[in-house]
Amino acid sequence: MGFLKGPSGLNDLLAKVNEQVNLAVAQRDEDRATADGKALARIRRTSAKWQHELAPEISEVGAGALDPGPIAGVSLETYASVARALRSDASGNDPVQAHGVSAESWAVAVDGWNVRIASDGAIAARFASLYEAAAV
Repeated sequence: MGFLKGPSGLNDLLAKVNEQVNLAVAQRDEDRATADGKALARIRRTSAKWQHELAPEISEVGAGALDPGPIAGVSLETYASVARALRSDASGNDPVQAHGVSAESWAVAVDGWNVRIASDGAIAARFASLYEAAAV
């Protein structure tokens, strides 16, 4: 029968392969959670720094500055919700389509919101809050 020593050897080999696959999947999931946590922590640190630096300007402008208009029809709330779903959803569903956003609008919104978030601490802080609160 060769090196597998019959059907039981093959079953043992398949069990070991299955165990290794399960370990690899668990490690991948743990790595994703760690990466997600690190990214969120980085967003929080940056937005906290910007909030502190921009507090006087924000209070002068007023709360309206924290409610920017949508980009390509995608509000900051929708952007945060879809971004969180894209990062967390392994079901194969399309969160962009589920939120009624076309692929073309989403591409424009991603570019626009990334620029706004990177250049405006108040928007970055609001995004971090919305992203964290988004249902997974």
